[in-house]
Amino acid sequence: MEPIKYFLRGDCPGEYFECSRLSATLTKSSCADMWRQARKEKDNFRLHHCRNCKIGAMHAGEHEISTSRLSGKRICARCHRPSNRFISDNICVSCYNRQQEWLKGKNAKGTKPIKQRPLKPMSVPYVTGDELHIARAVLAESTNEMIIRMLRDSQKNVRFGFYRKALAIEARELVSD
Repeated sequence: MEPIKYFLRGDCPGEYFECSRLSATLTKSSCADMWRQARKEKDNFRLHHCRNCKIGAMHAGEHEISTSRLSGKRICARCHRPSNRFISDNICVSCYNRQQEWLKGKNAKGTKPIKQRPLKPMSVPYVTGDELHIARAVLAESTNEMIIRMLRDSQKNVRFGFYRKALAIEARELVSD
């Protein structure tokens, strides 16, 4: 990220800078306000450029934000298609219906479903900030589904690949229950 050049305007109070994403001249506070609004209102397409902006996060006082292209997107974690309706905030209605058919063992015609891959319980370790977490799903199709879910929903950067440490934490949680 190249350094930001701030300047003063004789006719208006405050420090300004040129925002290349919006092709606009903004104050620090207006940039921070737009970034916060874009993060809060995920369906606000007017501010979609601001959602993952590092400059906006810096002006808002946030140090670590998710820079994933999936962050805040309204896509199904299983089929990757855009959707406005989600069941349990994870999968679209169509994938939920296929899941129900798979659980019943038959579709509406009474035959075995062929479009649904096998579903199984799944857990995937990941790190946000300096904290290790384990995402769990009762039924998931693949680790890709879990990873997309975390990249889409996390407000901070997500890292994967801490399996041994995660297994130790999971074992401790099982023993304490």
